[in-house]
Amino acid sequence: MDKKSIVLGKKVVSRTETVRDWVDKTNHQDYVIGISAFFGVWAWLIKTLRIRKRFIYYCIDFYSYVTARGWFDRVFIWLHIRVDRWLALRADENWIISNRIGTARTEFGNFSFLCRIVPLGYPPSYFREEKLHYNNLIYVGLSQSFEGMDLARRVVPSHRLNVLTSGKLPLERLLKVVSHSGIGLALWNKKGNQYYGDSGKIKLYLICGIPVIVTHNANFSEVVKKENAGLVIDFDEQNLRWAIEKIFNNYEFYRENAVRTGKTYCNSDKIFGEIK
Repeated sequence: MDKKSIVLGKKVVSRTETVRDWVDKTNHQDYVIGISAFFGVWAWLIKTLRIRKRFIYYCIDFYSYVTARGWFDRVFIWLHIRVDRWLALRADENWIISNRIGTARTEFGNFSFLCRIVPLGYPPSYFREEKLHYNNLIYVGLSQSFEGMDLARRVVPSHRLNVLTSGKLPLERLLKVVSHSGIGLALWNKKGNQYYGDSGKIKLYLICGIPVIVTHNANFSEVVKKENAGLVIDFDEQNLRWAIEKIFNNYEFYRENAVRTGKTYCNSDKIFGEIK
């Protein structure tokens, strides 16, 4: 008897909910989908125990030695690359969240696999278009201590900057707070996982209808630049001040582009529509 597919992943407003939404809408059956290497191991075990027939490994992160800050990081990255390869060899299907992960596997792990690129998207029910114009800025991150937040705090007065930790707010509250903001910030100092993956915060801002300021080293920055959905900058205070002023001086232009870009690139129904 066929059974509904199982989706394993971290409960954050991003990939896990999106894949589960697709499973529910399509009545997807007999698979276990492991999102990230950690949950990929559990997914492989579920298939091995014959709880489900097939295993999809969805690689959403890649860590290269370029980002290592000490021996612990180097050991973690060495282990992660090998677990990633091990899972990809055993998966019935391989998904990656960006083409850069495939390139990084070849460069740092000396291996490659036939993969389906499944970028990050959000269900249409998450989309917001409030048509508000506030002069505040928002930064959504995994923690309150992060290099991008530190830069934002040096440039933006505290009464204009809202810093949120994703996963700490209920979904509806998070979407409302973001959509009632003026500009979303996605700032990284170094070429890290945001370069290889697909940043959730950038697309979260766009589906909530607000323009973004993002650094060049983020994977999705090329789309932001091409679509004029915000501005792409270097990681420094002068560029951030310039970008904030430029967007607010022509806010409706950037806001309309952000709304359009969100609908075009971030709708999970479109992203998953070609997957059988």
